[in-house]
Amino acid sequence: MMSSVIRLLLLLPVLSVLVGCSKTALLYDNADWMATRWVSTLLDPDGHQEDQWGEMFGEVLQRHRLELLPEFVSLLAELEQRADGGLSTAFLDCWLDAADGSYRRHAQLLIPTAVDVLLQLRPAQIDHLEAALEERNDEYREEMLFADPAEQREARVDRYVDRVERWTGALDVEQREWFARQVERLPDVAASWLAYRQRQQRDLVALLRSGPTATSLRDYLEAWWLRFDHRPPQLESDIASLRGRMVQLLGELDQRLAPRQRQHLAARIRDLREGLASVAGPVNPVVARDERVPCGDRLSAASAVAQTR
Repeated sequence: MMSSVIRLLLLLPVLSVLVGCSKTALLYDNADWMATRWVSTLLDPDGHQEDQWGEMFGEVLQRHRLELLPEFVSLLAELEQRADGGLSTAFLDCWLDAADGSYRRHAQLLIPTAVDVLLQLRPAQIDHLEAALEERNDEYREEMLFADPAEQREARVDRYVDRVERWTGALDVEQREWFARQVERLPDVAASWLAYRQRQQRDLVALLRSGPTATSLRDYLEAWWLRFDHRPPQLESDIASLRGRMVQLLGELDQRLAPRQRQHLAARIRDLREGLASVAGPVNPVVARDERVPCGDRLSAASAVAQTR
């Protein structure tokens, strides 16, 4: 499924931190090959298709460098600027809104290429896609879902702690115990998310087998990747609740960070920003919500307005 390439585009910044700034350009220079190989495991292309798709992904990734990567560098610059002095919940909420907008622009960039690729699939390749998607769903179950509720909670806490410690460095015992208690109170959407994802995948496979037009396929992908039209109301509510509570949790965690952890966080953000800036086009202002001003400016303006009331 082509959403794998969206994930690759979003993962490239994270991967650049893991390999180091000096290798960021090499990573991006080979990203079209990575995208092609990633999609090949799902779609089983022939030699001609693989060559053609590689060229298409190369064009998408070049546009990503010039149009979307500068925006992400701006987002990181603002996050880096705030990290030393503390990340308020208001700032985090605004910053995540901007990141959500970035995700949608990644999807918008990719959808035309996704349509072109999916329209080329033969029946055997659609069968291959169906089997590959189910295999990935099985992997998701093994990683995210456990029959024992206690094991489920423990694994979930471990995942959240691991994600945080990648940025802050190791949490001390008191911080970890506090964080674990907070994570246990968060909505767990793993099972309902998998059910939703499986339904969307089945609908996509059925659409591909029906001989779709470019318009019908584009409409389906936009509804799925951009508008989230078919999310069940309960899942939509749980995701919104999870996001709001995560913002609150991260804001509270920020207040508990030791100086060494805050320095570690700022250094990680700086390394990521510098690595990406080395391969990005000119940096433009951040898009926060629907206003083309950085989150810091928006929050300062909102505070000034509030003081006049």
